[in-house]
Amino acid sequence: MLYSLDYDSHEKLIIDNNLDDTTLSPDFVRIEIIPINNMIEDYGDVGKWRLKIDQDCLPKWFTKSNRLECDSESEKMLRDVWDKRFITKNIDGISNGNYYVLSGGVVQDVWSGGVVQDVRSGGVVQAVQSGGVVRNVWSGGVVQAVQSGGVVQQIEGTGHYVKDGKIYVSSKAIVIKHINKK
Repeated sequence: MLYSLDYDSHEKLIIDNNLDDTTLSPDFVRIEIIPINNMIEDYGDVGKWRLKIDQDCLPKWFTKSNRLECDSESEKMLRDVWDKRFITKNIDGISNGNYYVLSGGVVQDVWSGGVVQDVRSGGVVQAVQSGGVVRNVWSGGVVQAVQSGGVVQQIEGTGHYVKDGKIYVSSKAIVIKHINKK
């Protein structure tokens, strides 16, 4: 299973891992881990996330046993991402990588190279410094100060956004690469 702690793009994972996406039967399957009901209130509960196959046509090699293996591996991946990128307590600051600040999470400073993807209800970023970025502040999330060169890209008042009739919340995109076992 391939995934990144720093981005959630299938295409970037495909490029970064030199996977061939030009064939009718690729050696990987696109999957995502999302809240069970895709509801914003489930975002902060790691136990309410699930695996979602994110493509219409599956290769013949992707069997039911592959799906069960993916379910198991995706739980491990989600715990890894959760532990390293979801902030639910007070921390001094971040300077590298992408993070999600959830209820109870407080980031004192976001420095150059640090990116907070989401500040959720109850989450707080004290200061965005030069080169630091906060991408989304959701309803109830707080950014207290934006210093010279700091950026807040979007503020959502409703706690979610709708695009093409679907409600979206952030999820880490991952790719499973099929390995032939001999």
